[in-house]
This record gives sequence, C-alpha cells and structure tokens, in this order.
Amino acid sequence: MLFNDLLKMSYASLRRTKLRTFLTGTGVVVGIGALTSMISFGAGLQKNISDAMKKTDIFTSIEVTPRQLEFGRNRHNPEKEEEKPSKVITDSTMQWISSLPGVKMVYPEVIIPSQLRFGEKSASITARAVPLNANQYYPFNQIEIGSFFSSDTAKEIIISKRILKRLGVQHPDSILGKDVKLVTAKFSFENIGAMFGMPVPFTQDIKPFAEEMNTVTVVGIWSPPEFSASGMAEVTLPMGTSNRIARLNFRSVWDLLQSFSGKEGYPMVHVRVGSFREVEPVIKNISDAGYGVVNILQQIDELRRGFLIFDAALGAMGTIALFVASLGIINTMVMSVLERYREIGIMKALGATHTDIKLLFVVESSVIGFIGGILGVILGWIVTLIAQIVANQYILRQGGEIVRLFYIPVWLIAASIAFAILVSLIAGLYPAARAAKVDPVQALRHE
Repeated sequence: MLFNDLLKMSYASLRRTKLRTFLTGTGVVVGIGALTSMISFGAGLQKNISDAMKKTDIFTSIEVTPRQLEFGRNRHNPEKEEEKPSKVITDSTMQWISSLPGVKMVYPEVIIPSQLRFGEKSASITARAVPLNANQYYPFNQIEIGSFFSSDTAKEIIISKRILKRLGVQHPDSILGKDVKLVTAKFSFENIGAMFGMPVPFTQDIKPFAEEMNTVTVVGIWSPPEFSASGMAEVTLPMGTSNRIARLNFRSVWDLLQSFSGKEGYPMVHVRVGSFREVEPVIKNISDAGYGVVNILQQIDELRRGFLIFDAALGAMGTIALFVASLGIINTMVMSVLERYREIGIMKALGATHTDIKLLFVVESSVIGFIGGILGVILGWIVTLIAQIVANQYILRQGGEIVRLFYIPVWLIAASIAFAILVSLIAGLYPAARAAKVDPVQALRHE
C-alpha cells in the first residue's frame, strides 16, 4: 500500500469522527502548547543572560589573582581543596601578562574606599581606578552623559546615577562639569606617635587616621551594567590620579598582614583579551606560571548544567500534559478499531497484509500528532505573547525596562512537532497491533 493512499485513508477516517478527533487532538494541542511555552521560558532566560554576557565582553575578560586553587578534586569536601602557594603580582608581572599573545589591556585592581561630598550631602562610596585606554572596552565605553577622562592624570571622575540619587541630585546632567570632594582616609603618623606617648597639643584628638580631601570634576555619568567582569564602581577615576591620592592600601586585615610580611603586591589584575579564541591560551600561560585565573568559561559548564536541570523540570510539566493526551489517542484508536472491524476484514480479504493494517493506524495516530503539534506550537506562541505583555506591563510599573522573557527558536518548533508525532505514533502502536490481529473471516461476519 502506497504512503499517499495511507494518508488519504487516514484523513478520511479521522474526518468521519470529527468530534472525537477534535477532542483527542485538543489534548495534543494543549500538551504541546504547555511544553512549548515552558521550554521557551527557559530558552528566553538563557538567551537574555547569554546576550548580556556577549554584550559586556565578559567572555574575553580574565581576572588574575596571586593564589591558585585546584577546584574539582575534592568536590564533596571543598575545605580540602588543594591550595597552591600564594604568589605576588607586581608591575613586572603585569608587563609579562601584557606581552602574551592576544592580550590587549592589563591593569591592577585599585579600589579606594572613600566618601563623596557635594554641597551639604555626602555618600560613602567605593572608587575604582582604570587606565585611559579602558574607554575602548565595555562598560567604560557606555558613558550615558558626558565623556571619559581627558587624561590619565586628570582630576576627573565618572559617577553612577545611583550615587547621584544619594547625593540628592535629581537631574544627572546638572552636576556635569561641577567639582565634588573625594575624601579618603590615610594613616596619621603624628597621631600614631602620640598614642605611644609622644607629646601633642592638649586639644588635639589622638586618632590613628586622618582625612585627605581631593577636589575632582564630574565628567561622565553612567548606569550600572547587568554583567561585567571588571565593571566600573560607583565612582571611577584615572589610574594616574589614583596614584597621587593618599589612602589606606588595604581592604582587610589580611591585606595589612601581607604588607607587613614583605609580600605586598596587587590583590588582582584585570586582563582583556582581543578575541574569544585567544582566551584559553592566555589562561593556560597564566595558570602554568602559578597564578590564579578567574574567567566565565570556567563557570560555563556549571551554568549549562543548571539550565539543563531547569529546562528538564519545565519540560517534565509539559510532558505530563502530553502523556495524558496520548491516553486519549490510545482510546480513540482502540474505538476506531472496534468501529471499523468489518472494514478491516474487507481490507484483509482484498489482500491487505498485517503490515498494511498496522501502518494505517500508525499513520492515523501520527496525523493527529502532526496537526496537534502544529496547533500546539501556535497555542504556545499565543500564550507566551500574552504572558510577555502582562509581565512587561508589571515590570514597567515597577520602574524596570522591557525584557524578552520567552524565546521560541526554530529548533524548539521542530522538536515540539517531532515530539508530538513520536508520542502519537507510540500511542498508536497498541491499537495498530490489535487491528492487525483481526481475523478477516470473523470480521466479515461482524455486524
């Protein structure tokens, strides 16, 4: 029996029982619709994160630390992870890293805890120093208002909108070009001496620290990025300017103890690589030298595993609905066998083989799956479209930006339709086997 003949006979049979076919197909449509919409949510989440990461050049960003950890060997007991001896990152280390093939920019982690004062308002902030050529890379090339630094030694800063709100600035462009005070803390050796008995004026407070006030000009304003391996801080200033600002050169007691031990160096170095292909060789060279390396590629397997589990959970819920629909297909096809008992006998009497009868019922169930799969994808698309509109309206009311929560790629459409056909085909195997076993003599006598 030709395949075209099987399709025509299957279509004619399904058309004779329109209501039952409609109800059975509706189960498949709902199942595929649920499956498509749920998986599209996971796909949309992955796409949003992936696009944000690519936009921020996070894949080509590397962070180098003095200490190297061997992760993965003691996964069940992280406390016993093998820790290699700590090294010191110096200017010569950065020069060596910058000489590696593919490396475009290297600069140290310089964080300055400080206070920003504008008028009567003040805010405790964290200032980060970056080199002048950082304006070629994200997020330093995303200045919304104003511009980047004019030179590496300019007394200029770039400030985030979040800090402006804390300073009481309602219109960000109103502070552009104005001077603010950047206050840092430093050791007061005179006061420290006084604490150990040296003579000081009676009215002088004996404190180990003193303030240093620096006047800087606001030249740029930006918004915090979603992802950034080495993004701007609340306040960003030129690297050369930071070298002339007195400050405490430690962020924790451990940094202070390290400076006392003679191992003073940079706590971290940020590296930007020219292209994605050059990341692995650079990481290998730095790791072989004994330094710690942090890059998103090292976390990507864990991220993929998490998304796989998330997608599996969403897919399982949709599959349950499709499983219920498969029971409806089995019921429909078994009833079809009973109703067409005499027809099957006539077909066998005219020369139809067991395989022909099986194929007829398998094709019928597959047609239900094919049509249900197509309509199910359309239903899933409509559901995600409505959910997208409702969710974005809520996000906009909360002051957020419009996001694409759902994403239906071509592979999901094809996979959904193929899965519907596969489930329907499997559901039709039992009715097809039952139809093939019909005795033509008994079937012709059947009323």
